[in-house]
Amino acid sequence: MKMRAELEKAAQIAQAAAGHDRELDNAKIFLSFFAFFHYPKPEPGSDGVVMVEAGTGAILVHRRTGEFYRLGACQIPEACSAAYEACGDLFANKSSVLELTGVYAEFNRNTAILLIKKTFDRTLKEARNTIDKLQTAAPIRLDSGDTWAAKEKLVSLQAVGIKGRQLWSNQV
Repeated sequence: MKMRAELEKAAQIAQAAAGHDRELDNAKIFLSFFAFFHYPKPEPGSDGVVMVEAGTGAILVHRRTGEFYRLGACQIPEACSAAYEACGDLFANKSSVLELTGVYAEFNRNTAILLIKKTFDRTLKEARNTIDKLQTAAPIRLDSGDTWAAKEKLVSLQAVGIKGRQLWSNQV
C-alpha cells in the first residue's frame, strides 16, 4: 500500500514536470527512483497516433526526496540509476582510474609485480614499490588510459589477488 502511495505521489511530480500536454506511461521502479516516460497527448481525431520528439527522455523522481530529473533521449534510466546507487551521481560514468585497496589471502606477490610492470608500463622497481605500498599503506590509484582497458586490467589484477575497483568520474 505504501509503495502505491509513493508511486502516485511520484506520478504527480512527474506529470507536473512533463507538463499537462503530455501523458505518462510505463513507470519503472528502481532502488532510489521512479522513472516515468512521457509523450505528447494525441490530438483529437488522430486515432491515438503520437509523434515522439527527439530529446524526450524519462523523468526520474527520487523516492525519498521527491526531486525530479529530466533525462535526454540518449540517457538510459537504468544506467543513471546504477550510477546514482554506485557513486551518488546520476550522470557519472566509469573512469579510467583504478583504485587498488589491498590483497587477498591467495595473493601472489611475484606474479602481481610482473603484472603491474607489464599492464601499467612500469619499471620493475616501480612495480615492486607499488606492491609494497599496496601491502602496507592506503589505497593506490593508477590510470589505465581508457575506461574499457581499466575494466580488463582490474579483472587481471583481481586474478592475481589484488583488491580494487574502477572509480566513477565524480570520484577521480
